[in-house]
Amino acid sequence: MFTSHSAYAGRVQTVAVMAGLWLLSLCLQGYAATCYVSLAGSHTEPYDTWGKAATNIQVAVAYACANFPACDTVLVTDGTYSVAAEVVISTNIRVQSVNGPQATFVRRGTTASFRLFRITPEAPAAILAGFTISNGYTYTDYDGGAGVKMAGGMVSNCVIRNNAAKSGGNPTYGGGVFMSGGTLVQCVVASNDCSVYWSGRGGGVYAAGGLVDRCWITNNLCDGAGEERPGYGGGIFLANGTVRNCVISGNPDGGGVYMTNGILENCTIAGNRGRDAQWTGLYQSGGQARNLIIHGNQSGICWALDLDYQAVVKTGGTLDFSIAETAVAGTSNSTANPMFLNPLTQDYRLAPGSPALDMGTNAAWMSTSLKSQDHRLVRGYWRL
Repeated sequence: MFTSHSAYAGRVQTVAVMAGLWLLSLCLQGYAATCYVSLAGSHTEPYDTWGKAATNIQVAVAYACANFPACDTVLVTDGTYSVAAEVVISTNIRVQSVNGPQATFVRRGTTASFRLFRITPEAPAAILAGFTISNGYTYTDYDGGAGVKMAGGMVSNCVIRNNAAKSGGNPTYGGGVFMSGGTLVQCVVASNDCSVYWSGRGGGVYAAGGLVDRCWITNNLCDGAGEERPGYGGGIFLANGTVRNCVISGNPDGGGVYMTNGILENCTIAGNRGRDAQWTGLYQSGGQARNLIIHGNQSGICWALDLDYQAVVKTGGTLDFSIAETAVAGTSNSTANPMFLNPLTQDYRLAPGSPALDMGTNAAWMSTSLKSQDHRLVRGYWRL
């Protein structure tokens, strides 16, 4: 769980502790051989000691994938790793850092266009954990995920920032992450861009499947050219799958979430802007939405349309047990002020006496995934 909404560091400061637990788990579970990555290594196969460590991640990952299951872990120590090509994870290996995203950086190191990481459908149990992933750049129509493209596996405790999915003009999908499956969990997705002429889909994340869980999606761009081509989901475009327990805030165009299907639950959507789109918090044409707080998004007149901005524009699907500035038909919805502690610093915890406390509905997953946690909206999550 993140501890603050004031800076990236606040979201990832627990990672060092978790990294220690990962290392302990490797010892206790009897994993197969490990490939090590260090800028100080000798780059000598089979990369099985720190002294013989590979000096670049893509070589170690390729070696581990080729030798799986005899080699099933790539362990990366601190440093900034500039990669020259996409890193493809095609088997169920674990790729993780020693000290988390505040110490381990992976970035595109050439002028060529490519994303940083791709997890293929053949790797449903792969794990990518503990990196800052930045400067990915794709230039392909109807594609995206310049930071990470995933069809399965898990991406955990990563900061995915400053990536861009561009094209010759046709739509792109997910400036930071394109996912058709797998799990994106406890990550920060920030300052990514998929603005193109015919409008991007999902400045931060494009989800066509899988689960986005306990992530902060902020300050991502998603726009089109001109007033008739707004962006679709500055934070997230949800085409299918589930987005749960997330904070989607401070995305400057395209609104917070654009939803055509799937499940959106237990999320805070705040401080987003529409720019040329009328919706500022949530656009929903299908799917199921519940237990949401949609508050403090852009208001006033959308000059591109000569209409008032709306926190929610809903043309289909269901939206229940939620607070939104726009009155929305549904079960137990409200337009009350949720009483954030300090929205100016993106601290979206609820103040004592908030009408959002104990307002949501329970779901079966809460008794398992949050069993050891206090079920309140701490750092954007609903109290139930």
